[in-house]
Amino acid sequence: MHPVEDKISAKIQIMSIIDAAIISFEEMTQEVGDTVLMIDSMGISLGIILVPPYTDEERIGAITKGTSLESFVTCESDPLKIFEILESLDPDRDTDGPVNVVIDHSFSVKGVGEVCGKDYISEQSEFIKEWIGAVREAIDGGLSKKEAADKISFLDRYPMDVGLKSFGKTLQKMNVNRLYDLLKENV
Repeated sequence: MHPVEDKISAKIQIMSIIDAAIISFEEMTQEVGDTVLMIDSMGISLGIILVPPYTDEERIGAITKGTSLESFVTCESDPLKIFEILESLDPDRDTDGPVNVVIDHSFSVKGVGEVCGKDYISEQSEFIKEWIGAVREAIDGGLSKKEAADKISFLDRYPMDVGLKSFGKTLQKMNVNRLYDLLKENV
């Protein structure tokens, strides 16, 4: 298979299972254009466009006009702002059933952080179940959302990656708040 076809195939596989997209670019290139077209063709209408400071938002609007990216939020690369936007997104998804992760095969994604194998998925699944259990226990114990967010922490066992350590407590509170809301909706 031609190298370009490898990238397109991997992008299509990824885009077929996501609820929202984050696209980041410094300048308009062929690759950015291809990604915009692919996101649009997959019908992904929730997401964020990350732009450098002082970007002309009218130009971004011209690029996304008539595509599913018109509804994307445009912002600079600020982790807190990105997480706020992601938390506000409301994908149309069934959350009543158990979490299913379908893995039909593996493929390489270059330069996207630490790599883990399929064997790690069961450990990650157990960790997610622990989070859900801890938040469910807090709800059953009568804790408010704020009290649960202040109390629950797994940073001692699962510390943040290099460069993100200062964001750990904030991210954990965001996770607890989101789980709290989801679990309260399904009570």
